Amino acid sequence: MARLPDIFEEYASQILSRYPEVQAKWEASRGGGRRLTIFKKDESGFDVVIDAEDYGLYPYAGEWHGPAWGLNGSCENLCIEFMGFVRSLLCQDSKLEVFYAGSSPVKFVLTFPTEVGEESLETGLFFFNYFGKRSSKVFQNRHLPMRYK
Repeated sequence: MARLPDIFEEYASQILSRYPEVQAKWEASRGGGRRLTIFKKDESGFDVVIDAEDYGLYPYAGEWHGPAWGLNGSCENLCIEFMGFVRSLLCQDSKLEVFYAGSSPVKFVLTFPTEVGEESLETGLFFFNYFGKRSSKVFQNRHLPMRYK
C-alpha cells in the first residue's frame, strides 16, 4: 500500500512540472517522510515548505506554520485540496504579515483566499521582548497569477 508521503510527492511533482518558473526541492525528512521546499521568487516573497508524513501534511510559509492536514478520506483527495492551498500561497492573493518586537519576528499572520472569501491563520511566540519597538512587514509571492478574481 502506498504511503501518503509517496502519493504526495508523485502528485505535487506532476503539478510542479507544469510550472518551470517555480523553483522547488525535495528532501527526505525524519521518519521516512518527504519535505518539499518551494523557494520565494524574490525578497518580497516567502518560502513555502510542506512536510509530508504518514499521518498528514504540514504547511509552512516563511516562519509561519499551520496544523497538519490529516486524512479524512483518500490520500489523493487530501493531496488535491492541499495543493490548491499551496497554489494560493504562490500568488499575490495571499500575504504573510510578520510582526516584530525590536528586530525579532514574534507573530505571523497568513492570509489566503478560499472559495468563500479570505481566511487568516496566526502563529507566534510566547516569549519575546515585550518592550521592543513594534513594526510589521508584509510578504507576498508572485510566482503565479491570481487564483480567484
